[in-house]
Amino acid sequence: MLFDDHVATNVREPAVAGAFYPGSPTALRMMLQELLDAANPDPVPGEIMGLACPHAGYQYSGLVAAHGYKLVMGKRFDVVVVLAPSHQEYFRGASVFPGQAYKTPLGVVPVDTELAHQVAHASEFASLSWYGHRSEHALEVQLPFLQMVLTDLKIVPIVIGEYDYDICTDVGRGLASVLRGKKALFVASTDLYHGYSYEECVSTDERTLRKIVSWDIEGLCQGLLTGDYQACGGGPVATTMTALRELGANHAEVVTYTNSADVTGERGGWTVGYAAIAFSKV
Repeated sequence: MLFDDHVATNVREPAVAGAFYPGSPTALRMMLQELLDAANPDPVPGEIMGLACPHAGYQYSGLVAAHGYKLVMGKRFDVVVVLAPSHQEYFRGASVFPGQAYKTPLGVVPVDTELAHQVAHASEFASLSWYGHRSEHALEVQLPFLQMVLTDLKIVPIVIGEYDYDICTDVGRGLASVLRGKKALFVASTDLYHGYSYEECVSTDERTLRKIVSWDIEGLCQGLLTGDYQACGGGPVATTMTALRELGANHAEVVTYTNSADVTGERGGWTVGYAAIAFSKV
């Protein structure tokens, strides 16, 4: 992957504000506060080191995401590594954001540029690049939640281009090597089933989530390629799980689950599954 240094700005402006979430800072803060107030997750054992959260419009998946973020509210982390899939640009490997910050209506989220450069050089499949970052919603929608629940927030934004097991595990091991000794939170951005069958959504998501909580990373990647499992952020999840396992995490559990049909009350149309998953060291 080439480092595309022609991009003039070092700050990534909001791309989906006003669409996936409110564009007004006041309305966005109010909506996030309502979602976080409504979320009441059960405690997760051990030290939380990672989350997997959905990335649909907040009106659909925001309450599920809030259940995950409520678990880390007020905690302190040296850095948050946010990993998302690429819905609009195809590339191999991992694209580590090369700029200084991401921006949301709630303000600027600084990038830990030193760590970002280290991560980009820790795996042969990772590069500093704007690929996947320009208009991708899956990473952006996680940031306002992080801004609400954490202080002194610094991020390393990474977009993963595929589900390949060898690539995801190599990038994950590279992340672990860079972050060992730091208090890092990993956030993998993923939705689950996409399709027209409510029953298939429920059954497929159950299989996918069972594979994740059993820490079968290779089986997850293989099943995503064959269609036995569905997770559009399967690459970020596999990468995150690899890094966390290297860093000592040994417990995963589904914090909450729903799907778009249950949220809207309308079955028979396009349906997407949503889950919040917590990864911890017990």
